[in-house]
Parts: sequence; C-alpha cells; structure tokens
Amino acid sequence: MFEKCQNCGARIISGVRDEEGLFCSMECRNFFVVPGFCDTCLSASTDVSSGGTFTFNGVGTKLYGSKGPCEICGSVIQTAFICLLFVPVIPLARYRVKYVSPTRFLSRKLLPTPHAPRVAESSVADGSVSRRLNGWQRLFIVIAVIWLAINVTVLTTVFPQQDEIWDRYAYALIDRLRAADERLAQTSSFEVRTSYANLTSVDLVQKIRREYSTPDWQSYLSDVNTEYETELHALPRTQMQMVAWGFVCWAAPLLVLYVLGWSTAWVTAGFRTHRGAP
Repeated sequence: MFEKCQNCGARIISGVRDEEGLFCSMECRNFFVVPGFCDTCLSASTDVSSGGTFTFNGVGTKLYGSKGPCEICGSVIQTAFICLLFVPVIPLARYRVKYVSPTRFLSRKLLPTPHAPRVAESSVADGSVSRRLNGWQRLFIVIAVIWLAINVTVLTTVFPQQDEIWDRYAYALIDRLRAADERLAQTSSFEVRTSYANLTSVDLVQKIRREYSTPDWQSYLSDVNTEYETELHALPRTQMQMVAWGFVCWAAPLLVLYVLGWSTAWVTAGFRTHRGAP
C-alpha cells in the first residue's frame, strides 16, 4: 500500500522523490547517494566521534545548529552542547555530522580553524569535557551540582512512601475504633499499635478489616478505607508528580540564572565594544 524509503526501508505516504528514487527525508536521500563523508569533509575533520547524545527531561547532551552544508555529501556542521530544558548551555565541540536517517547520524570532530584561537579539544564520545571552560561556566556547574544535592535531599525527605501510608492507615483505623469500641477506648492509639508490634501495618490493617467485617462495622469504617485505598492507588502517580516538581524546582532557577548571566555578558560586551570603537 505504502512505498518504502530506499535508504531506511520505512513505509512512507509522501517523501522526497528524484532520479535516485523515493526517500522519506533528505537525510536518507543524501546518505543513499553518498553513504559517508566526502574527501573534503574527511580532510577537515578527525576520526573522533561525538558518540551518542542523550537527554532526560531536557537535560543532557544534544547536537545543535546546521551550518556549512556540504554540496557533495550533504553533511552539516553541528555543535555538541550540554543542555538544560533543551536550552544549549555549555558548548563541548563542533562536528561534521552526516545523517544516516532522520534519527541516526555519523560524526567527525572538526579540526581547529587556522584563524581561530587555539582551545583545548573535547570529546563527547567518552563522556569527558576537556574544553577549557571559563570561570563563570565552572561556577554555574558548581552551583547546579550543589542545588541538585539540596533538591535531592529535600525530595527524599518528603517523597511519599507506601509504608508511610500504611502506617497512617493503621492508626486511622485504630483511632476510629477507639471512638466506638469500649475495649479500646481506655488505651491510647500508640499502646494499641504497640500491642501488635509483631505485625506490619499492612498485616494489622488486614486483621482489623477481618475482625470488624460485619456490615455495621464496614459502614462505620468505610470512609477511612476509601480514603487510604484511594491514596495507595494514586501513589505511583503522586510519586511521578513529585519527581517532576523536584526537577522543575531544580532546573527553573538554573535556567533563570543562566539567562541572566548570558544577558549580563551580552550587555557588558556591547559596552566594551563601544569603548573600543574609534
């Protein structure tokens, strides 16, 4: 029904068609015609690859830009960045990138240009960043790590746990029973719980629900059971929301700090240029 891309084999409705055939994208077309880098791009780059890029919730490494497209092999120049919320923050290195398909690529690190200031090279392939970072970039990384440690500590303290919900569930049932059962009214909730110290909170809840299983007791305890059963059922979603909020609380101030720092540097550079003008 649908034709296949001649390069990646993906089924396509419409794509790029020329004398070479039908392709799902220009990336596939360029790789099919020239399956690799041309001699010019090879001579202007090294064998060092960027390796794989990875982001989680917008944080990680990613290739940005699309400069200097090669008319022969179709490769482009992209820069590997450490990104925050998909915003490029710290440049790592520049690569000549040749896409095998829309989601796969080959890369070769560019040689330093003769007229550019010589800087230490970097490699994303082995996960190391040896490019010389300036003092403000290093300070930003230190602040980000410290802020991450603070957020992880706070998140760990308030992170909802199943055991904690079961503990509250058991005490809520005990409190409700003490208000209606004369046998328990003379003792505190803590004393009742201590008398069943050999049982976990889960086992104690199940024991209470078995022993007080008559319709009248079930009706009396139904609101407590419904409340904590709902909370237990929603726990995975609550935990995911807590992690998401923790990430936002960590990333948002850093993004604001980065934008403020970049804006300050941009404005300062403008004043310096103005003073240096004849």
